[in-house]
Formats: sequence, C-alpha cells, structure tokens
Amino acid sequence: MTHERIDMLNSIGFVWVATSGSKPKNDVWMSKFEMLKEYKKEHGDCLVPLSDPHIGSWVHVQRGQYKYFKQEKKSSMTQERIDMLNSIGFV
Repeated sequence: MTHERIDMLNSIGFVWVATSGSKPKNDVWMSKFEMLKEYKKEHGDCLVPLSDPHIGSWVHVQRGQYKYFKQEKKSSMTQERIDMLNSIGFV
C-alpha cells in the first residue's frame, strides 16, 4: 500500500487495529488536529491544500463532515470537534 493511501485512510479515521474499550478514532482525530495546529503556527491559517500529504485530505474530510453535521445527516463530526476547530480559526 502506498503512503498516499495510508494517509487517505488515516484522514478518515480508519482503525488499523481493532481494540476493545478504547477510542482509536478519537486518537487519530486528535493527532490530525494537533498537526493542523502546527500547520497554522507555520502558515498563519488553516487553509491546508488538499495536496498536503499529511493533513490535506483530513482537512477536506472535516469540512465535509461539518456540512453533514449541519444538515443533520450521519457524520463523525461532533459539537466538541467543531468547537475545537473554531478555537484555532478553522474555516
């Protein structure tokens, strides 16, 4: 599997190891959120291009999940995540 495919799967919260009683999806989300915070420190905004190999796809997915959340469709987005993204100026 290519690194690009691995990054794409990670960006949507793919769980590589099934575990019982833990929250691996949230761990992945938090890891990507921390990477987004670092991106903002470096670039001054959260406008990550889709071509960014680390978080580009993840950022794109977050925008889509936000849209579904607001339309009251099935979404992995939560109000807590929205608040966290808003706290760093995510648009």
